[in-house]
Amino acid sequence: MNAQAPVHNGHTLYPAPVPRLPVRPAPARMGIAGISAGAEATFKTSVPPPPRCRPRPLPIDDAERLADGLGYFSLALGAAEVLAPRAIGGALGLPIAAPVIRGYGAREIGAGLGILTAPTPQAKARWVWGRVVGDVLDLATLAAGLGDKNPKRGNLIGAIIAVGAITVLDVVCAVSLGKAASPDAARPGARRDRDDGDGQE
Repeated sequence: MNAQAPVHNGHTLYPAPVPRLPVRPAPARMGIAGISAGAEATFKTSVPPPPRCRPRPLPIDDAERLADGLGYFSLALGAAEVLAPRAIGGALGLPIAAPVIRGYGAREIGAGLGILTAPTPQAKARWVWGRVVGDVLDLATLAAGLGDKNPKRGNLIGAIIAVGAITVLDVVCAVSLGKAASPDAARPGARRDRDDGDGQE
């Protein structure tokens, strides 16, 4: 029922209120100028996840050649660390770390011999992963020497960069050798024969 306005001496004091219907927004329409006025639209933007940084595996032949190169590098570096640990420590501003450097040299020699004498890619991969662990120890030892009191801080930073680059090579090599040794790589056609004469007399 509509509300009645009060009447005084036959005159309406004020007009009666008129009920208002609820206002609904007009449906959205896409035109040349865009979405029509009065429309409520919700836009959802899908952002693709960032790509994962994974090392790209190398072909098995390249991975084995890289592993052998890392093995010879381990032998050379290990021999230098065993024979001249004080000189290396002095060049890095870490003369008191000579015993640690000599121990790391023995580890490098063992890793190099293991890589070069491993009979299968899977065995090589285990030794290369051992090198990765050693690289982490080397980086931690070098980082501990960073400080304003180190007179050879520049040399130390250069050594950290070099060890970091070698660590990347070790990881790529180990991952590639592991892929080659996986069961999927052993299926027919999954791995290219390294010798065209395999299986032929």
